[in-house]
Amino acid sequence: MDSTSKDVTLKDTTINADNEDPVSNDIDQLTQVISTVLNETNERQLEILKKFESKIDGMLKRMSELERVVDNLVTKATDEMNG
Repeated sequence: MDSTSKDVTLKDTTINADNEDPVSNDIDQLTQVISTVLNETNERQLEILKKFESKIDGMLKRMSELERVVDNLVTKATDEMNG
C-alpha cells in the first residue's frame, strides 16, 4: 500500500471514570498526529493536518482553558499564603 492510499486515524483512548485524564488523552493524540505527519510527503502532511485541524484546535482550546484555571489557582494560593 502506498502512502497516498493510507487513511490516517487516531488511536481511540478510553478514559476511565476513576482516572479521567483528558489532557493526557489530547497529548497522546496530538503526538500521534505529529509523528504521522513527520513520516509523510509534503502533500500528505497538509492533507493530514487539515483532516485533524478542528480536533487540534479543540485540544489547544482545552489546554488554554486549563492554563487559565491553573493560573487562577496559583494566584489564589499565593494570595492566601501572603495573607
